[in-house]
Amino acid sequence: MRKNPMPEGFNCLKMLYLVSTSDIRTVPPVAGVYVLHEARRLYCGASENLRRRFPETLGEQRFGHQFAYFPEYLIDLPNPDRVFAHLEVLETNTIAALHTIIYGNGLPLDLTNIKDVSWLPGIAWSRNADVEYRLAIDIARTALFAMGVPLHMSSLPHYGIFRTGLMWRMREVNRTEWNNILAGEVASRKSAEYARPPLVLVGR
Repeated sequence: MRKNPMPEGFNCLKMLYLVSTSDIRTVPPVAGVYVLHEARRLYCGASENLRRRFPETLGEQRFGHQFAYFPEYLIDLPNPDRVFAHLEVLETNTIAALHTIIYGNGLPLDLTNIKDVSWLPGIAWSRNADVEYRLAIDIARTALFAMGVPLHMSSLPHYGIFRTGLMWRMREVNRTEWNNILAGEVASRKSAEYARPPLVLVGR
């Protein structure tokens, strides 16, 4: 899964931008990782030019009303020439994070990616997990939050759940109750005490 790890000295701003598919002309022509979503479907990708790539993704996927994206200028790397190589690592791990969270928590969502769809490795559950896993998980959780998914349903699932059939039973229950779950989440977010997602959402 990992192509190359994030280097020593890696830092980033903890933000995720949101833009409606009707406003993608406002997206800067920079590299980044993104998640396209609509209703119960989502797709994750990376590009060296987000403004150019977004219309292409819409044409390929044939769905989407909003993009969540993490642009290159949020990253501070010792070697700026390697930014896109590290964004490709981040894309791979964000796809794995989405897959792991969606299926491990039984979420009735459809990740439409074909390439790099796999479970996160065990190290991702460690407190000492490398930064590319932690950031990928934060992007995945925040993008799901933007879709209306409750935060408690986007945590990393218990690692042992993959050896059981529980996640498939959870998925069937959640599929039946999903509209009620989303409605309850809308009401909960009106509270001042409601927890915030891992990354600050910009452009909501």
